[in-house]
Amino acid sequence: MTPRAVPRGIAAHRAARELRLPPGEFELAVQLGEIRPVPDGEGRPHRVLAVDVERLRAADGFPEALRERLRVVGAVEAAALLGIAPVRFTRLARLGLLPPLTFRVAGSGALRWLYHPSELRAVEHGDPRLLWDPSPGEPPEAAAVVDRRPRAWRERRVRWLACQAAGPWARAAAWAAPLTDELLARTVPRPGERARVLALRPRLTSSRPRSAATAATLRALCRATDAEEIRGLRQGVEAGVQEARRAGGPCPARRHPRGVGAPAARAEADGARCGGVRPGRVVRTGRPVPARSGGPVAPWAPHRLAEGAGGVSAGARGTAAPGSPGSPRRQRRRSPRADDELAVGQPASRDGEG
Repeated sequence: MTPRAVPRGIAAHRAARELRLPPGEFELAVQLGEIRPVPDGEGRPHRVLAVDVERLRAADGFPEALRERLRVVGAVEAAALLGIAPVRFTRLARLGLLPPLTFRVAGSGALRWLYHPSELRAVEHGDPRLLWDPSPGEPPEAAAVVDRRPRAWRERRVRWLACQAAGPWARAAAWAAPLTDELLARTVPRPGERARVLALRPRLTSSRPRSAATAATLRALCRATDAEEIRGLRQGVEAGVQEARRAGGPCPARRHPRGVGAPAARAEADGARCGGVRPGRVVRTGRPVPARSGGPVAPWAPHRLAEGAGGVSAGARGTAAPGSPGSPRRQRRRSPRADDELAVGQPASRDGEG
């Protein structure tokens, strides 16, 4: 059987440079299908098809024609394209009937929703009654209470990521993108499977916050809050995980960064190992206890635990170099502890303290 040819791909940043597109427009080109991504083994489209880049560069009117196809408009221009008042367009958009394609965030944190002209024309020709119906689906006051544009954008983005996923694990990770870690833990209770989903979970947007206000806006935008939306996302995650189980059995164990998908017990154990030792533990040692400058001490190195303690063990007496922090010249008071014992995790008495 002839092996299947692997399409040649190039790095996304190189493709954007060759197409003369800034990062935001390049992301739109991929989302609109102008450029097809080549997902890696983890399901992330770090590369795109080289043939698409060559095709776009060889097309007539490059790059102006490409940028025109990627042009997006705000609410005022979108309303003018549809021939309706901006107030009505905003109302339809807030009801979720005109989902935005992308957005921009101002320095103050305000969102500016953007729409693609071809999609607006498709709505005008496919459902013209929507534009002129005085009550499209819900009463007018509903648009003033709930703004469904963030949810519409998240749903659109998640579905696109799920369609681009290379396998069931990546598909489950795409559905998990707007979920909090707590919701994901309830959806995928097995730690190994949850770690796999977390390792593959994509970001919904590549926008970088420029201020605390923009960071708060992006954080709220990328998190699902509606109960119905959360229910649908969890169902998508569960379906992806079940498909992965049927296709490849249990999730392969893989090491992930500390704090990412790690169970709470492991996180607490890691904190105990790296941040100190258990109180009241006694370590017997006859080795010198040299003093160190600040920092956490590991319990497997008991001879380094007298950091700033002001005391030395029996084996250390008379062995410290003159002038060193543990020498008798600077240590005016010896530790009252037993010669061969050092209580680990309990602060030693300092000079002048009882």
